Amino acid sequence: MKKSENIRMILPVTIDHLSAIQCFIRELAKRAGLHSKDIDFLQLAVEEAITNVVEHAFLPSEDATFEIVCEHTPIALTVRVRDKGLPFDPRQVKGFEPGADPHDISGPGLGLRLMKSFVDKMVLNNLGREGKEIILTKFIQQKHIEDFLPSERLESFDEAPLKIEKSREKIPFQIQLLQPDQAIEVAQCAYRTYGYTYVMENVYYPDRLVEMTRTGDLHSGVAVSEADQEVMAHSALEFQGRKHGIPEIGMGFTKPIFRGMGCQSALTTFMLEYSRKKQIKGIYAKAVTTHTFSQRSLKKFEFIPCGLLVGHSPPKQFSGMERQLNQRETLVLYYRQMVETPPMKIYFPPSHREFIERIFRRLGIAVEPAPHGTDNHTDFADGHSHLECDVNYRLQLANITIGKCGTDFIRKVNNRIKQLCQKKIESITIYMDMTDPDINSATTHLEKQNCFFF
Repeated sequence: MKKSENIRMILPVTIDHLSAIQCFIRELAKRAGLHSKDIDFLQLAVEEAITNVVEHAFLPSEDATFEIVCEHTPIALTVRVRDKGLPFDPRQVKGFEPGADPHDISGPGLGLRLMKSFVDKMVLNNLGREGKEIILTKFIQQKHIEDFLPSERLESFDEAPLKIEKSREKIPFQIQLLQPDQAIEVAQCAYRTYGYTYVMENVYYPDRLVEMTRTGDLHSGVAVSEADQEVMAHSALEFQGRKHGIPEIGMGFTKPIFRGMGCQSALTTFMLEYSRKKQIKGIYAKAVTTHTFSQRSLKKFEFIPCGLLVGHSPPKQFSGMERQLNQRETLVLYYRQMVETPPMKIYFPPSHREFIERIFRRLGIAVEPAPHGTDNHTDFADGHSHLECDVNYRLQLANITIGKCGTDFIRKVNNRIKQLCQKKIESITIYMDMTDPDINSATTHLEKQNCFFF
């Protein structure tokens, strides 16, 4: 199969060609290796997207066209439906709320909800003069690391002693970018080190690591021995999703037999140098609180602690430690500014202003305090709120990102938290944009709902 295959269709704005498009999507999905049920769901999502364009994007008198772009990669099949019709802001669409009658399947927001439920990922983009697009993605069923290797090669590593003998002979190694045939070793190392507790699930799928490296979602490096090219350690800059502008340095795995050789230090130096060349503004990282090794390493490279992710991941048992904890792992957030940037306009919640200003000063980030109204301001602008929620059921954690605060903000947040608690989600983190003037109101309301600022 090719690394990537793109097919583009330009169609008149009419529902007449829907059956032909659906047949094409089905055949393409079969070639991609999607299961029958996933193909049905993708077809339904595409049908909904096309129907929305035909019925709502253009005036009845317009003689226009729209575009469908299909991309088939080793990890996913993606369908983009693009048009240059009426502008559309999904944040203005009221979320669908079922009525008392279970047979009533009409109402605003239903189409978006259906599309989102039918695919693995849905994105709505406004493209300015180029119109707008909806991106529908279905991931292809791929081999987990357990499918590649026998069980005896996937048993947990015997942890190396905490105090590594300095007399051990150093093994010469070199740093290089990840090669496709090394992805299995990286996935194996992650699995044997962390089991299923590592947050970035793609690390368990070698094909996904290869594809993400190809597309630039990962800048992935390995330390390999000069003698036999064995992968000794791995680290990466993660650019996917919201990390596009400010990547996370992570995925640091070292085989126990090679610990103490300086692999991770060399990999971190390599990643920092790459960031300087690319003029990346800054990099963030996470360190566990269970032990101080990762914290000391980040401090060595001038990363500065700036926040906490409380109870973010399941407990991890570390060999050689006298005191083991059973509660969820709390992580320390670290940041390093890479290039000087113009001052940012920040809206400080008054009750936390001094604390936040001190953090920005420590990070070396110039900020310009934005003017507030009265300190007890708790009213939102009119309109509907926009929240995005990413849930990792395997790790029982959820991240809620506030895109816009409206008059229904508290109701929506409370409903979402209630739903997550009913699904036994143990850790919920809410992210807010400090360049948004509504952060003052949002913080005040959330703290009244027993949330706490960190």
